[in-house]
Amino acid sequence: MAESPNTPARTPVDLRLLRRMQLTFMLLVAAYLISFTPLPYSIGSLVLGAAAVVTGILSVIRAFVVNVPGMLRVTVPLITVAALLFTLAQGVQTIFYSQTKAFQECQAGALTERSKAACERDYQRSILRLEPSTGS
Repeated sequence: MAESPNTPARTPVDLRLLRRMQLTFMLLVAAYLISFTPLPYSIGSLVLGAAAVVTGILSVIRAFVVNVPGMLRVTVPLITVAALLFTLAQGVQTIFYSQTKAFQECQAGALTERSKAACERDYQRSILRLEPSTGS
């Protein structure tokens, strides 16, 4: 099928960049889904999030080296920043591993709203004391 003379020429998109963007996005989605699992399994989201940040940085570099169309120059850094923020949030959860684990166990055993509120209150107090986990 021949193109009409009035259609603008398509700029080729770098396939390596698109694959890296897809990988970054898929890693971020997988990290997000794994973050809903109970500890210690949710720590896997930290690893996947870090991988998403690395592939995102590689994608950003590639996007500016290859000189891709305008929207990709915005989308690639946004996905990378989202991955970075998500990974930082998961890192904080990992730092307070024992407090978060105790909170999850308390919530699992709480039957009433009052006991759930007590779990929440105890969790906030333990976090505000700024006592990171020591590996227990």
